[in-house]
Amino acid sequence: MKSIAAVILAAGNSSRLGVCKQLIQWHGRSLLSHTVSTVKMLVDDVVVVTGAFHHRVEQESSLLKVDHIYNQNWSDGVHTSISLGLKREFNVDKCLLVNVDQPLIPFVHYKALKNLANLYPNAIVATNTSNGIRLPIIVPHNQFYAMTQLKNESSLQDLFENSSHLIKTIDCEDALFDIDTPFDMSQLKQIS
Repeated sequence: MKSIAAVILAAGNSSRLGVCKQLIQWHGRSLLSHTVSTVKMLVDDVVVVTGAFHHRVEQESSLLKVDHIYNQNWSDGVHTSISLGLKREFNVDKCLLVNVDQPLIPFVHYKALKNLANLYPNAIVATNTSNGIRLPIIVPHNQFYAMTQLKNESSLQDLFENSSHLIKTIDCEDALFDIDTPFDMSQLKQIS
């Protein structure tokens, strides 16, 4: 069994943004490329879950030399991508779940998550913000099944609340910033 894999969640249709956020350029590369390169510094086995813009995102994934899997149920919510990704990586000890649209999370945070997951191999290791727990998280194999049974996006938060005794967290306020609107994109363009 491999120790760890990463699943990058990149299936959304960016409805509030109006463009394919996965391919937004920042610092000379796409958000997907930025996320993949950050994650690959820690994890060799990386899969990108695609959806709405799957042809374009899969083409970019191929250029980045990572696997991809198409979520035909992407419009039902991110929980379907989480489920599909975990089923794809079912033969690993733990899985890092990452959103494609949180570019300000520093590499040191990902590294800290992995280190804490190694210390607590049976715990969910999550990112904590002033607005609650958010991705990225590392899910141990013993929680894969529960994560594949999520019914909607709010059920992920319910899982966190009901499993608080199984969760270790690391603070990262940068995880609050994600790209959902044109304003978010303009804010990102101003960050050097």
